[in-house]
Amino acid sequence: MSDEGEPSAEGELLDSEREVLDSEREVLGSEREVLGSEREVLGSEREALGVERELGVSIEHRRQRIRVETQRHRIDGCITLARDGFRSRVSDVLNASERDFLILTDVVVDPLAGGPRETYRFLAVGRAHIVFAVVIDED
Repeated sequence: MSDEGEPSAEGELLDSEREVLDSEREVLGSEREVLGSEREVLGSEREALGVERELGVSIEHRRQRIRVETQRHRIDGCITLARDGFRSRVSDVLNASERDFLILTDVVVDPLAGGPRETYRFLAVGRAHIVFAVVIDED
């Protein structure tokens, strides 16, 4: 603080640095959530494979190609759904309140403002960031 009670340049700089650190902590927290989601998916896949081997049956899944859009990106990718019953619809997965991320594979990301197309084998999209989602009919 200066003599007049106004914040000094050093104080403002420290506040800015604190804001940056807080933002970095938030990003790291989000990255930890994504990694946790990846582990959850891999764990579920391993568990399903173990059950299939034990029982000698195949748990039936299907892949559905969808398009989701966030405020900045159009994202096409595949989600894994149950063949029938529980979690067999795209809306079931989108509305699953216990999951914060939508897991996609074979992903194509197009920035809405223009820019290069990006492709990924795996992408976790924060459900809270999804503006809309549609099923892409594969003819």
